[in-house]
Amino acid sequence: MGFFSKKKKKQVESKKDQSTISASLLARIRQNDATLTSLQLSSKYLNDAAIQLLCEALTSNTTLSRLDLQHNKIGDAGACALARNTTLSRLFLCGNNISDAGVSALASNTTLSWLFLGGNNIGDVGACALAKSTTLSTLDLNYNKIGDAGACALASNTEVVEQDMQKALAMTSFVNNTST
Repeated sequence: MGFFSKKKKKQVESKKDQSTISASLLARIRQNDATLTSLQLSSKYLNDAAIQLLCEALTSNTTLSRLDLQHNKIGDAGACALARNTTLSRLFLCGNNISDAGVSALASNTTLSWLFLGGNNIGDVGACALAKSTTLSTLDLNYNKIGDAGACALASNTEVVEQDMQKALAMTSFVNNTST
């Protein structure tokens, strides 16, 4: 049994060591590679330090508009760094460890139109900050800790509510049409 437990521990440690973004990818981002408009970095064990390096590379980038960072280890510091970006329009951060402080920073970003934050630690304070956004048209907050006050604030943002309802209705219509 000792052999297997050591092997498993070594595998877990090697995954933790992979929490960096390759130098070649950071260089492509810095060089403003025109072919790099979307980037998928989900489930890479990326932490706030890795996100800070990514954001530093993004300061000179004007082509990347979609960034998928779902299921990493991003906290409020990483979210605050991402909030300073002025190119991204779609950001996917589901399954991280972002709370109200990080979400409040993201809510102040004026280029994001799609923001996916399901499965984080967002409460009423974060929801109220997001409700004040004038640029978000799609917002996912499933599996968070939002109570009545946050839900009411979000419901008052008719821009997001209307857009999400139209998409939900379109999907329902599509599902209903395909089931016959």
